[in-house]
Amino acid sequence: MTSFPTVDDLTPAMLSATVAAVLSLVFRYVPGAADWFSGLPVTHKQLFMLGVTSALAAAIGLYIFAQNGFSSERLWNLLFTLYAALTANQVTYQFVKRAR
Repeated sequence: MTSFPTVDDLTPAMLSATVAAVLSLVFRYVPGAADWFSGLPVTHKQLFMLGVTSALAAAIGLYIFAQNGFSSERLWNLLFTLYAALTANQVTYQFVKRAR
């Protein structure tokens, strides 16, 4: 029987993708945030999600730098973490349509 990974088992990319997907759901369904977000023009929505998701992924990746030091491998992991977060955020937002 397989078990779910614990937080300690998650890689930075997995953690940032999960956080980015939850962020997308918050701005799709949470009443105050969804109402505010739906009132923005499309370009502002895109830039806002890009900025917030990038900041969260960078914070998670930089935390790993702070723990383990800098290396070129960790830099590539930081870039992959950003890619995973942005992909998860956009896929979740597009896949989960809000009922009207």
